[in-house]
Amino acid sequence: MESKLFTNIITINSDGQTIKFSLENVQYILKWDREIVDVVEIDTNEFMILRNQQAFNHQETIKVSSSDDKVIYVSTEGRIQYRIVWEIEQIIENKTKLSQNLYLENGFYEEVIEII
Repeated sequence: MESKLFTNIITINSDGQTIKFSLENVQYILKWDREIVDVVEIDTNEFMILRNQQAFNHQETIKVSSSDDKVIYVSTEGRIQYRIVWEIEQIIENKTKLSQNLYLENGFYEEVIEII
């Protein structure tokens, strides 16, 4: 069972292809997610993510897939398994709307509900 937890939307002063490239190349996550302390490539489009001690998932595996306007992260092997669907919409040249949709793969966990 899958449950959508939230959607974040932001407008970025960059083109959609640059944003997509950054999301597909998970090593870039170290530049913008301060919880993540290391990213190790396991296989093509599969990465081990190590997070700091405050995170729900201290270690997890992320599988990355993409289409024309989406990049999808599927997280397994952590306390919470989830899927993030990044939707990329070019508004005008060098301005892009990025939506982050978070789905919990096994429904709502009590731990997650406590922080909402």
